[in-house]
Amino acid sequence: MERSRFLTVKQVVAEGLYPNEGGLRWLVFNSRKNGIGKAIRRVGSRVLIDELEFHRWMAKQAEEQNHES
Repeated sequence: MERSRFLTVKQVVAEGLYPNEGGLRWLVFNSRKNGIGKAIRRVGSRVLIDELEFHRWMAKQAEEQNHES
């Protein structure tokens, strides 16, 4: 079983997993609408992103976009 690694928004962007902080924060803010909620953990005021779930969500988005085109 793979172990999850939790990253802050800044760490996700710094590691190149998402292009910019503002866009990622928008996804977090709208997580109930876009389905990324499974990848987000809130600890107090801090937002942490489960790296494995984030990758799964990104793959699902790419797959859905390929089916639409």
